[in-house]
Amino acid sequence: MKAKIWARIARAVFNGFAVGTMAFFSVYGLTSAVNTLAGTTVLSAMGSGLLTFFSFFGGSIGIELSKDIEETQKETA
Repeated sequence: MKAKIWARIARAVFNGFAVGTMAFFSVYGLTSAVNTLAGTTVLSAMGSGLLTFFSFFGGSIGIELSKDIEETQKETA
């Protein structure tokens, strides 16, 4: 049981980092484009990118842990 949850956490960290990195670059690029078109800093490109990265990263860990909780509840029922 313990090995299974650590495997899920490791997979969640890897997937969260991968998807979060892609989302970071997408939001960073879009925010930079908006700032360039506006001619001034409308949004912080780095701040928006980091917010997106950590949102995706935390969400992926939460999803994997919720799957583990569901499986644990099914086993005990």
